[in-house]
Amino acid sequence: LLARRRRRDTLTVLALVFTLTLVIGSIPGARPAWVVTAIAAAALAIYVAMLVHMQNVMSEGERKLRYLRPETGQSMSRDEYLAMAGMQYEDSRYGHPAGRAASR
Repeated sequence: LLARRRRRDTLTVLALVFTLTLVIGSIPGARPAWVVTAIAAAALAIYVAMLVHMQNVMSEGERKLRYLRPETGQSMSRDEYLAMAGMQYEDSRYGHPAGRAASR
């Protein structure tokens, strides 16, 4: 949640800098503002490309992620895995064999 807010704030600042320098650059005699506008545009484009790439990597990882059943080695979805793990480890402390002895 914090990382998402930080990314949104960074994107907002970059967009504001780009927009303000674009407006300032349109004023006659403010030619150096065009350089800052070009730098801000490049930074904004690179940042958006990085966000898109990061989102693609995360979604690809979620699509490829499969959990294996301990007994059979067959793959299952995350929900199936969590349901099985909850049933399997209910009786022991943290699901560790030594935890059963400690909890008795």
